[in-house]
Amino acid sequence: MSEFNKLVNDMAVDLKEKIVKEAIQNSKTYASAVRYCDKYKPELPDSYSASTGEIVETLQRNICEDAKRDIRELAMKQVIAK
Repeated sequence: MSEFNKLVNDMAVDLKEKIVKEAIQNSKTYASAVRYCDKYKPELPDSYSASTGEIVETLQRNICEDAKRDIRELAMKQVIAK
């Protein structure tokens, strides 16, 4: 992996972890934490020409989806209280 790819990957992981932490801290339930992640997710463009800005927005959408997946995994590990 090139140095640039490693840097971008590390930044994406750090951002995902920050979003997960912030979503859990600012939410009362895991479901609301998942919805909180959408706050950072940009809208899909009407057309896609693979410009730098659109690629960054796609990366941001994927980071948000990864954060939501991490929150769901945390919720699935919870013990059911009976």
